[in-house]
Amino acid sequence: APTWPAAISGSIQTVGEEKRATIISIISVVWLAGGGLGPILMGFLIDSRMRKFLDTIHLPVVDAYRTCFTILVAVALLAIVICILGWSSWNRVLHIRQMTANENQPAIRERIKEVLVRLWKVKGLIPGMFFQTLSLGMLLPNMLPYATNKLGLSEAQYSILLLIGGIVVIAFMIPVGQLADRRGPRAFLVAGFLLAAISLFIMVTYGNSRNIWWIVGFVGLSYALIQPAWNALLAGSIPPGQRGVLMGLFMSVEGLGFAVGPLVGGFLGTLSSRDLGLLGGTGLVAPFYISSICLTLMAVVYIFYPFRHYQTED
Repeated sequence: APTWPAAISGSIQTVGEEKRATIISIISVVWLAGGGLGPILMGFLIDSRMRKFLDTIHLPVVDAYRTCFTILVAVALLAIVICILGWSSWNRVLHIRQMTANENQPAIRERIKEVLVRLWKVKGLIPGMFFQTLSLGMLLPNMLPYATNKLGLSEAQYSILLLIGGIVVIAFMIPVGQLADRRGPRAFLVAGFLLAAISLFIMVTYGNSRNIWWIVGFVGLSYALIQPAWNALLAGSIPPGQRGVLMGLFMSVEGLGFAVGPLVGGFLGTLSSRDLGLLGGTGLVAPFYISSICLTLMAVVYIFYPFRHYQTED
């Protein structure tokens, strides 16, 4: 839980406020590469054809799930070692050492009061945090069933699909972060949410095993537009001294959306065509349509959103 707020706050301290969208983009690329590699690897390991191929090259996988958990434990141990090394060298950075030496921390009660005052000032951002992750969370329990049952893809092809989306995100996220530092987040958020909404609508309305590959590419591009701009907006609305605490609170709200989203999406996925009415199809398409509607509403909201009102001058 504390990893992401600490990474954001510490990285911005290191590079400076003027490059916050760029450094957040770099962190997001690394996070996405690691997080995306897990489902991709799992998809390959549980695919029967891929396991036969591994057998032919003398790399048999007896139990795919046990193999994945073994890799998980090994990577977690490696992460602990890397964190210890980073913590031990943190104060050796001259810029950080000078900042720490000149920092005068107020009393705990005053700090809590300042955080609550700032949280009240940025309360308008909170609904956006929740609905963004809610719309994404609704898709999580339905993505694999939709790909395999509706599009006729195998687990290995689904993994390749995720890989294509991830490559597009990685390719565009850092350039978008650099542009967001110079031009502000509004245009990227509006374009990203509209592109995501349109892509999801096309996916469930006209998607098939032939065109799904480029549709997923556009979904990845939309994520690359949204993520650095949104995180830069959040970071810019918080004074540096309160960034760790408030980013943690903000990400708790986002986490709530991710927690509720799969519950809603799982329920929608069980509905019949009669229950869906005008949406038609089966329950698997309902989360995609509703997510598309939510993302469209978010795009409209951010067209008129008073971003400057929430930017800190500290």
